[in-house]
Amino acid sequence: GASKETYLSFKQLQHLLKTQAVEEEKEKAERQKTDQNAQKLEEERKKVSELEKQVQDLQSTMATLKAGGGGGGLPPPSGGGGGLPPPPGGGGLPAPAPIPGGGGLPAPVPAAAAAPDEYAKFRKMLKMNIPKPAVLNKMKQSGVSQSVMQKFELTGKLPDPPAGGATAAPVPAAASKPDGLDKFRKMIKMNIPKAAVVNKMKQSGIDTAIIQKYELTGQLPAGGGGGAAPAPVPGGGGGLPPPIPPKAAAPTFTKEEELKLTKYKKM
Repeated sequence: GASKETYLSFKQLQHLLKTQAVEEEKEKAERQKTDQNAQKLEEERKKVSELEKQVQDLQSTMATLKAGGGGGGLPPPSGGGGGLPPPPGGGGLPAPAPIPGGGGLPAPVPAAAAAPDEYAKFRKMLKMNIPKPAVLNKMKQSGVSQSVMQKFELTGKLPDPPAGGATAAPVPAAASKPDGLDKFRKMIKMNIPKAAVVNKMKQSGIDTAIIQKYELTGQLPAGGGGGAAPAPVPGGGGGLPPPIPPKAAAPTFTKEEELKLTKYKKM
């Protein structure tokens, strides 16, 4: 028999074309959505990579600060003094010493003790040009209030020291003991190389903190071998002239040390 051919009507053909167009639109929308998701995922990966880099930088900075000890490379003295020696007297000022040979003058009235400055060690760190991050790190370790730290971080200034109320008491008269550094001061004046001076200081058993400070700054602590001048008399001292401080004794070297110094000087 003859085969029957089926033909689609116009409406059926139109419906079929519309269905194909809708499916193509869906596929296109799915592809766009997949591309957008891939782009977002790549952006998130970049953000995560940047955050990881920032974390590594922060860890490196913290490791540097810890290695520096919060004191600009200077070793902290025993007792946790923040990299600086504690102020003499432990806060309050000592009473004035009696005047030698006062000749019947009345005893001086002791001055009122001034309130201790809790930021004194940080002021000394700033005078020594210690970097601000190291000072802030030491302030955090010492439990300084956040308001003071924020003000210092913004302005670079610390609160004013407390007022003493009364006149500061004079320093008591006491003969200062030789610090044992005179011969090294003489070596520096003779332009002996720093390495030779440091080696000699180590052989002489000088404090490690003093040696490291000299290696960093090239200077020794101020001091002398002679006795200190007597304390000034409060209220004028009855017109007596101030005593003349004795001269510091010149440092002495052995013959062996003199030969070594001459050899270093020729280097």
